[in-house]
Amino acid sequence: TESTTDPVSLLVSDTGKTTFDAAYLAALEPALTNRTSEAFSLYILNDIRKKFIENWQESGSDSKFPNALFTFQKRMLDEGYFELYNYYMFSEGADDEYSDYYNKHTTNIKSFKKWWRKNYLTMTNKNSLYRTLYR
Repeated sequence: TESTTDPVSLLVSDTGKTTFDAAYLAALEPALTNRTSEAFSLYILNDIRKKFIENWQESGSDSKFPNALFTFQKRMLDEGYFELYNYYMFSEGADDEYSDYYNKHTTNIKSFKKWWRKNYLTMTNKNSLYRTLYR
């Protein structure tokens, strides 16, 4: 079922306290532009997340604030798996939409799952990330 929740209202209320928070919001806010009147869906979520990663990279924030998750998501975007990843990861929240998507992209989803088994994100002490790291 689609929700009409304003995506801007989903932002954490205490953001903007670090330079990382400011960079995060600077990459996210343009991705949310003109989204407040649309019903929230996997399609919209994917588009927001894609634009965020593109904005994060274009702004140079990836160099200033190395982030293993965002780097991994950029890799998936470059390799053509990011949309499939988003639909797969958030499928439980939108069963009907995912079912329709799955039926149209079965071969690609199978390819993604095969890729995913060999290319998952690994967190280590060297690439761990947490909010206070950027203070």
